[in-house]
Amino acid sequence: MKQCAFTRIVLGSAGGVVVAFAPVLAGPVQAEPPNGCSGPSSNTYGSADFEPACNAHDICYESSADRLVCDERLLADLRQACDKAYAAGLPSLGAPGGGAFSPNRSSCYAMADNYYAAVRAGGKSHYAGTGNPS
Repeated sequence: MKQCAFTRIVLGSAGGVVVAFAPVLAGPVQAEPPNGCSGPSSNTYGSADFEPACNAHDICYESSADRLVCDERLLADLRQACDKAYAAGLPSLGAPGGGAFSPNRSSCYAMADNYYAAVRAGGKSHYAGTGNPS
């Protein structure tokens, strides 16, 4: 059974410093069922349900997919959860895809980006798949 501890990672961002927690694996890696978003992260952000995205990411880390593919899929799935939870707000030229700007959705996207940065920084030791672990 794998046991995890968490290490603090400080990531720079345009708005200051973002602190993320990345898992550090101790002991042998064995396939386990998905367990949602691990560690100090949450399965939700506001109204967005991140658990299905995290479960799919857990499964991907045990598959033949490359780790980068799994991590990029996680980011896309998290952002999709944000889109589902937060409808478009006022029209904005700067919104992704030319859509409407939603402050809640934008902050949810920022949290999704933090989850992605954390798995890229500290997820390699958890990758048990047969693809490229980089």
